[in-house]
Amino acid sequence: MTCRIRPFSSLLSDWSEWACPGSLAWVIRLGPSGYILFLYEYASKVRGATIQINSIIAIQLLICFLVSCGSGEPAGSRPVAFEAEFEVISAAPGIATDAVSVDSVAWRPFGFRLTPSNELEVEGSYEIHFRNSGDRRLVLRYDLRFLDRDGLFVDSFIPFGLPLELEPQGVTIDGGEFTIESVDLRHPDDLRTMFIAATIAIDATVSE
Repeated sequence: MTCRIRPFSSLLSDWSEWACPGSLAWVIRLGPSGYILFLYEYASKVRGATIQINSIIAIQLLICFLVSCGSGEPAGSRPVAFEAEFEVISAAPGIATDAVSVDSVAWRPFGFRLTPSNELEVEGSYEIHFRNSGDRRLVLRYDLRFLDRDGLFVDSFIPFGLPLELEPQGVTIDGGEFTIESVDLRHPDDLRTMFIAATIAIDATVSE
C-alpha cells in the first residue's frame, strides 16, 4: 500500500482530506520532528515518487525515540508533581494542633489495573516524617486522602500499624504502600495531592 501526498496548496485549502491523515497528527504531536516528516513526504512527491507507509512509520518511530532522548517515555511527556498536605483535624484537650507537624513527605503511584467492577486500582508508596514539637509523648492516628488534579476526592487509605507513638522533641518516620480505587480516575497521573488527616492525643501509658 502506498500513500501519495497532495500538493501543498491543496493541503492548505482542505486539511481534513489530506491523503495521509496520520501525517497531520505527526506534525501536531511531534512538532519540529513531525514537520520534518511532512517535508520529506512533500519532497518525495515533488520528485514524482511514492512513499511506502512502512518506511514512514519506521522514520516516525526513530524520531519519537530521539525526541524522548531514549528515556522510554512518550515524546513530550513531563514528570508529574505529586503534592502533599497535612492537617491535624482533631486534638485531645490540652494539646495544640500545631504540636505535630511533618518535616517531609514523599509519595508516588507505581502500578495500576482495571478491576472487574470497572474501577481503576492504583498502588503506590509513601513515607512521612512526623515531628512532635511538644514535651509530652503523643499518639497519632492518620489516614491518607487522595485528590485529583481538580482537587476532587478520589479515595482514602488507612495505614496499618496505627497508632504511632511520637516521642517528645523527636521525629518519627512512617510509611508503606497504599491501594486506592476509583471509577472516575482514568490514569494514576491524574492524582495530584495526598492529604494527611491526623488526630493526636496524649499517650495514656505515660504517667504524668
